[in-house]
Amino acid sequence: MIPSYEANDKVKAKELATTAYLDNFEFIESPIGKELSDKGESLLREKLRDQIDPNATLDEIKQNIDDINVVLDDAAMVLSNSIAQ
Repeated sequence: MIPSYEANDKVKAKELATTAYLDNFEFIESPIGKELSDKGESLLREKLRDQIDPNATLDEIKQNIDDINVVLDDAAMVLSNSIAQ
């Protein structure tokens, strides 16, 4: 997504952000629980896509992606714990 955003291809950047949510995160929302699911949805589906339109700085987008990665790490932990049980 970042290369598309850096190239000022907002359509592609938004498409990639949407795909990341719909084709990936949406499938783990139920097993990871409401709180983590809501946080990930807010950052990935809402905030990241909203940042693309008003030309957020690359640093702002990278910070949001870092925050998304924290949620994904937490989700991976929840999922691995549920599999281990």
